[in-house]
Amino acid sequence: MFLFKNDNGYKMTKEEREELKEIQETQAKSANFYGWYDRSLKANVAIDWESMRVFSIERVVRKHSSSCLYIDETVLGYHNAVGTGKEQEDEIREWVLECSLDEHNRLVEEFNKYLAAKYKRK
Repeated sequence: MFLFKNDNGYKMTKEEREELKEIQETQAKSANFYGWYDRSLKANVAIDWESMRVFSIERVVRKHSSSCLYIDETVLGYHNAVGTGKEQEDEIREWVLECSLDEHNRLVEEFNKYLAAKYKRK
């Protein structure tokens, strides 16, 4: 068994030191993630609703793939044309946006205005 001393003079086993290293690496990843996520929350999104042929917008909570954190996302459902001519078909796809709740609400308002204009509703 190998013993190391931490800053408080406590003798740590090799296993404790490895566990501490894992914790520090996870904290570093989380700090990096939070920096990126904070920047994405401040972003403004511009969407051409007509050309994307968006049919839905919703807010979901997902577990982030490279961390143990849960994040809120805005998901747009849209139609994507595949093929050409008579062989052309529509595919349903989704576009995931990591944005603030305020930005999500702004997008919902824009989407509702787009639908109202498209279907001539007030």
